[in-house]
Amino acid sequence: MSDNRIEGLKQALKMEKDGKAYYEQARNKTDNQMGKKIFDYLIRAEESHIKKIKQLYESLEQTGTWPGTILRQDSEERVDNIFAEALGALEKQVKGTTDDIEALKLAADLETKGKKFYESRADATDDPVEKKFYLLLAYEESEHYISILDTIQFLEPVRVSVPRLTIEREY
Repeated sequence: MSDNRIEGLKQALKMEKDGKAYYEQARNKTDNQMGKKIFDYLIRAEESHIKKIKQLYESLEQTGTWPGTILRQDSEERVDNIFAEALGALEKQVKGTTDDIEALKLAADLETKGKKFYESRADATDDPVEKKFYLLLAYEESEHYISILDTIQFLEPVRVSVPRLTIEREY
């Protein structure tokens, strides 16, 4: 059994657990219902990744080889439903606080780092099943990132930039 494979899964597991802990803290700090929903979604996504990684880790430890089939993407609750619900109640919408926005920006950064990590693991292996597993996780991290950006856009106050008008006249 390759220590590199086990080490990669250990790193992935730590990253997902750290992400889950961060999302739980962020969810508990926000008063915004949209913020709570996106963090709940991200917590469930991290739990799904943790479960998949643990299953692969156990399989590698028992057999010494990567399993012949890959775990498929979960049919997680789609974030699209959260946005549809929020848009339906737009007139009652409360914008997010600066803290909410900053927490989401950090969440986006975590998802970007996760995506890059999984892509690097996929690039480092010749095993097609292992490659597919890491690419699946990278894809899911991309989906999470986009959902977070959508949430930030939804919660941020509209900023209108008006160009400064200068009039030059000759008299």
